[in-house]
Amino acid sequence: KEKPDHDTAEKFLASGDYLWNSGIFVWTSSTILDAIAQHMPDLDAGLQKIAAVVGSDSYQTVVDDLYPSLPAEPIDIGIMERVDGVQVLSAPYNWSDIGSWKALYDEIDHDDDGNALVFANGGKLLTHDAKGILAYSSSKQCIAVLGLDDLIVVHTKDAVLVAPRNRSEDVKKFVEQLRADEQNDLL
Repeated sequence: KEKPDHDTAEKFLASGDYLWNSGIFVWTSSTILDAIAQHMPDLDAGLQKIAAVVGSDSYQTVVDDLYPSLPAEPIDIGIMERVDGVQVLSAPYNWSDIGSWKALYDEIDHDDDGNALVFANGGKLLTHDAKGILAYSSSKQCIAVLGLDDLIVVHTKDAVLVAPRNRSEDVKKFVEQLRADEQNDLL
């Protein structure tokens, strides 16, 4: 089963007898394509149509038309729960699903004030009387934070996000709003 309920998950973790699926899979392309053909025929049909136009002028149009209609079932359920011969390896390393800004903050290095930065193109973080800041910029922009604690400041070419770090999961509300407003270019 993909996700046990909370109480069952707690029991699994406490026992130490279970491994957790981190969603890292290794297979050959022929193995996964054969499994998709067998267990997810609607997805296979769509992928076949896309594969037929790879490299052509109509590729993007076909992808744009077909992609929204492809099944949204996770690979864990659509394939992994249905195939034989699956093996699980215990990996001797820490792993985290960096699915939020807070999770990213928890994983990267911090300065003495707990500030962390990710500046892909050489930006700069300036702080004064500010602690626990995660600053991200996709440009050389300087981000300055004065007198605030435990914030996420994200700067991209199209948008700026400022939020309390402990509410980083709530960013989903903006994603939903932008999708509803058909402003996917901001995502």
